[in-house]
Amino acid sequence: MTLASPDGTSGEKGDVPPGHFFFSPGKFVSTYPPEIVTLPERLRSVGYTTALVAANLLYRMSGLGFDGNDFFIGTGVVSGKRVNENVFWLLDRLPKEEPLFLLVHYMDVHEWPRSYFKQQFPDVELVRSSRSQVLESYSQAVKETDAVLGSLVEMWAEKRDVEKSLIVFLSDHGEHLKDPWFDHGNSMDEVLLHVPLTLKPPKGFDRPPSSDRVVGLVDLTPTILDILKVPYDARVFSGPSLMEFPDEGIPRYLVAEFQLYGAELASIRQGPFKLVLNLDTSETQFVDVRLPDGNPDGWVEKAAELLTAFHQYEELHESAGSGRVPGHSVGAEESIRALRSMGYVK
Repeated sequence: MTLASPDGTSGEKGDVPPGHFFFSPGKFVSTYPPEIVTLPERLRSVGYTTALVAANLLYRMSGLGFDGNDFFIGTGVVSGKRVNENVFWLLDRLPKEEPLFLLVHYMDVHEWPRSYFKQQFPDVELVRSSRSQVLESYSQAVKETDAVLGSLVEMWAEKRDVEKSLIVFLSDHGEHLKDPWFDHGNSMDEVLLHVPLTLKPPKGFDRPPSSDRVVGLVDLTPTILDILKVPYDARVFSGPSLMEFPDEGIPRYLVAEFQLYGAELASIRQGPFKLVLNLDTSETQFVDVRLPDGNPDGWVEKAAELLTAFHQYEELHESAGSGRVPGHSVGAEESIRALRSMGYVK
């Protein structure tokens, strides 16, 4: 079902033909295969009403806005306050007695160069700015997001029972703030990969076990299903539930992939050790995230182990993805127009 928002924006199911969409001029990116069961789909199958309010246009372009969601509001790239207006409007219209899964995506921090830097420093070119100016602008975007999240939780408390709710806060990527670059999608540095992830379980629910092990966003869906006591097939997920950490003696490898700009990079990490792979040139770089410079003793053997694990990951996922085809596409003109509004296309 499509629900128009207060400002008239909406998505129309079925208006995207099969194929691919441009992510940048001359480069195609497939939308996800529709047979993959999303978290909203799984929750809707057990009686949840599911809703998505998103300022990021990629939810609509990829088809994820419609898949498994009873209600989808694509606000376009607007401020967090405008996003909340749409959320509050929706919450006023949904029955309180039904269980609700709500995903809200803000773009304030992502849009800090245009929405905050230009307002604070109208006479300063971003490329010629100081790092202190960059940090001041970025920090203001973070503060604004914190404020709108607070407003969202307050509204949720009015409409729902916060104590009985599972609340998850996460980010999809970090940002280079002149350390040494701007932007994101251009490296496999920890500043981009190490992101916030916080869960508040429902009152009375056993908390996940304490651990200092590195986790990934791929662990989030099975963890949510575990907390909500929704059965699932663990074999379909790339990560484990955080409610049951794997045995400490079993190596856990975390993989990051996909670049927006420059050479195609990937990385694989186990504990503090990370191998960055340039898939265009086959060059590799070994990193110990605890050390600012240099490599520890025995790094050659560890790098070889990580490279082997990455190749096994590739083989596994190529096999799992064989035969799956994209279910949606967006025309080049519409894609470029949407991506330009988010700053991906100049």
